[in-house]
Amino acid sequence: MSNIAISNVLKQYINYQWKIFPIYAPFQNKCSCKNPHCSAPAKHPLIFNSFRSATNDVSIIQSWLNKYPHCNWAIATGRASNLIIVDVDLNKNGADSLKHLKMPITYTVLSGNGYHYYFRLPPEYHNLRSFTAILPGVDIKANGGGSLAPPSKHINGQNYEIYLDTPPVPLPDSILALLLSKNNPNNTIFPGNRNNSLFRIGLGFAFNHAINHKRLLKYLDIVNLDRCSPPLPTDELKTIANNILKLVSRRTTGFSS
Repeated sequence: MSNIAISNVLKQYINYQWKIFPIYAPFQNKCSCKNPHCSAPAKHPLIFNSFRSATNDVSIIQSWLNKYPHCNWAIATGRASNLIIVDVDLNKNGADSLKHLKMPITYTVLSGNGYHYYFRLPPEYHNLRSFTAILPGVDIKANGGGSLAPPSKHINGQNYEIYLDTPPVPLPDSILALLLSKNNPNNTIFPGNRNNSLFRIGLGFAFNHAINHKRLLKYLDIVNLDRCSPPLPTDELKTIANNILKLVSRRTTGFSS
C-alpha cells in the first residue's frame, strides 16, 4: 500500500518543530472510538501516552497517517513544541474575558467554538502548566497537554482552520502575569525562590529518609528538573546538598545551628 500524502499543514508543523499526535475523529456525528458514552468525542488520543508520544519525526507521522487516514491531529504544547496556546471559547464569553489583556497579532486557528492563539513559550518559564478556565471561556494549553489543530474536525462539524498564518510571537506579559498569579497546583518554583525552596525540601528529605550525599543530590536533581523554572545548575545543587548535610550533622550530633 502506498503512503498517504502528508498535508501541507502537517508539513508546516514539522517545519516549525511542533510535535503532533493522532486523535479520534468524528464519525456520523459521534466519536470514531465507537463508545456511545465517550466523554471527549473526537478529542482523545488514538495512541498510548498521547502527548508524551508526540513527534515531528516524518517517518512516524507517515506511519500514523497510513494507519489512521481520517484521524484528527493535536499539537503537544509546552516544552514539547515550545508553544503555549490560549484557547478561547466564544460560547462561554471567552472573547469578553480577553478584552483587557491586549492580545498581540500571532498565529491563530479557528476552532470548533472559537479561536486558538499560539505563543512561544518563554524559556525562563519552561515549566508553565496547562490551566483550565483561567478566565471564563479561556483555557491555557502548556506543559502536560495538547491542542486540536488543522486539519482536524470538531464534533459539531466545524473544521479547524488556520485563521492567521504568521509565526507565533512570544507569550505576552499579560498572559504570563495571569498564569503566575494563579494558584500553581504543580508548585513550580521560579527564580528568587529556588535555592531556599530546594534547601527546605532537601532538608526534610534528609531528616526523613537518609543522610546520604549521593541519594540527597539525586533527589534534589529530580525536584530541580521537575519543579524549578529554569532549573538550577548542578554546582548549585551540590552546594545546597552540602549545606543540608552540614546542618543535619550538627543537629544529629547535639550541636545547635
